[in-house]
Amino acid sequence: MAWLIVFLIIGCAFIAAYILSKDKSPKRKYIVWGSFTMLPISPLISWVVSMLYADYVHDGFAGIGLLMILTPLLFIVGLVLLLIGLFRKDKIGSD
Repeated sequence: MAWLIVFLIIGCAFIAAYILSKDKSPKRKYIVWGSFTMLPISPLISWVVSMLYADYVHDGFAGIGLLMILTPLLFIVGLVLLLIGLFRKDKIGSD
């Protein structure tokens, strides 16, 4: 049941990010995707990957260790996307 809820939240986050960034400027797209990557997507995808790995190797500590590595790594990816969106200069006359 927990897997279904996590996949449902991840799916909703991807759909919401797509809807909020559809037909927007590239700057706005970076901001939206960076925010969604940092907040709802990063911890949940890290949890899914870590628990699948923990189940595969039959070691919960390996899963928690991987979770501690993946969550900040994906958060930094989202932060970079957000910062690109914040500091990017839009060209006049572009979409």
